[in-house]
Amino acid sequence: GIPTVRWKALNDPVNNYPLLDRAIAGQYAPGSTFKLVTAVAGLRSGMITPNSTVEDTGKYKISEQTFTNSNSEPFGRISLQRAITVSSDVYFYTIGGSLWSKQRRKESGGDVIQETARLYGFGRATGIALPNEAAGRVPDSAWKQRIHDARPDAFPYSDWLPGDNVQLAVGQGDALATPLQIAMAYQAFASGGRLSTPRLVSRVLDAKGRLTRENPAVDAGRVPVPARDTMLAGFGGVVGSSTGTAFGAFAPYPQTPPAVGGKTGTAQVAGKQNTSLFVGFTPIQNPRYVVSVVVEEGGYGAETAAPIARAIFEALNGLPVGPVASLAYAGGN
Repeated sequence: GIPTVRWKALNDPVNNYPLLDRAIAGQYAPGSTFKLVTAVAGLRSGMITPNSTVEDTGKYKISEQTFTNSNSEPFGRISLQRAITVSSDVYFYTIGGSLWSKQRRKESGGDVIQETARLYGFGRATGIALPNEAAGRVPDSAWKQRIHDARPDAFPYSDWLPGDNVQLAVGQGDALATPLQIAMAYQAFASGGRLSTPRLVSRVLDAKGRLTRENPAVDAGRVPVPARDTMLAGFGGVVGSSTGTAFGAFAPYPQTPPAVGGKTGTAQVAGKQNTSLFVGFTPIQNPRYVVSVVVEEGGYGAETAAPIARAIFEALNGLPVGPVASLAYAGGN
């Protein structure tokens, strides 16, 4: 057995919980990987169309609060496809702010970001056959009221404020997701709307290669996939366009079939360095693989998580695996 002292050390917060299965039980702000949800929500609500543009000055102001892109970088007049590729926060802040205004006016559809997130599997366990899976969190006005009622001293505001919706739109604030939830959401979108229950084993063969047990795929529901081609082009641009946030990380990767699409994410954490995220899929139009990488205190998504994901995709596709090294920040999140 494990000595008591060793067991205590393995469960000591000081040692960062080495026994925690972070793929299913680690809960992280999803950062810009959540822009998939916000884009779908904006399209579903009619707040944007595939061709809608926003003037991105690098800053977005609502109710006396100002939110900025990474380093306040302006992108000018920007479309949905390009907003995904360069990770324009302002584009998605605008969706979040406009939807909050609908909530304030008590119009239907104001909570479409939360509704879409839940359709895509956020806020609930995926159902994988492993113990202690975390559900994550999709914050909304009811959740905020509950935490205020429970601890009004720590949470003095009970109203769902514009900043709450704006931050949710870029995967910040109080949103939490597991790496597996992020992977399954992108699997659902890229595959055309089929959300699956993840499996550890698809079939079992005996020593002679004969099938002894089959574990068929189980659908967990259908999800909306509006403007799929436009958004897939945006995700492809993240990796394949010279302006994409993960272009530098994937520069050694051959951008020929099977090409990779994906999204970087950078999540701010109070008192810690940023969480680095990348989620990607290949081939883009009919994906066989989805990879989700989350690195605690890893910095920007393009710096740390994206190079790791690139190496995984290289191995999956039988390509030479290049060196994995953290990159210097090149803009975007």
